[in-house]
Amino acid sequence: MQLLRVADGSVRYYVRAEWKSGNESNDTSTYLLAAWISHLPMLHILAVEKRTSPYSGIEHGLPNLLNVVDLGDGRTGIIVDIKGLDSTQLDLKEYRDGANVRSMRVIQSISSGE
Repeated sequence: MQLLRVADGSVRYYVRAEWKSGNESNDTSTYLLAAWISHLPMLHILAVEKRTSPYSGIEHGLPNLLNVVDLGDGRTGIIVDIKGLDSTQLDLKEYRDGANVRSMRVIQSISSGE
C-alpha cells in the first residue's frame, strides 16, 4: 500500500495484492489486483487496475507507482512503471480520481520492447 497526496492536499492510496493457491508453479500468481482508494468520507475504491503482463508477480503484472509530483494548477502527476508482454514503459501521467492508469492522460512516456 502506497500513500499519495493529491494537489488539493487530500490523501489517496494505491494498493496492490497478489494471491497464490499453493498449487501453481513458483513463478505463477493465481490472482493480482491493484486499486486506487480513498478513505473519506468512508473507505471506497476509486478505480481498479487490470493485469498488464502475463508474467507472474506484482512487479511484472501490475503498474508500479514510483513517485507523485505536483504538476501545478491543482494537478497531480504520477510516475508509473508498466510492464507488458514483451515491453516496459515509464510514464508520467496526470492522476485523476476514478481513472485507472490506462485511462489517465499521458504527459511523457519512455518505452522499450522487442
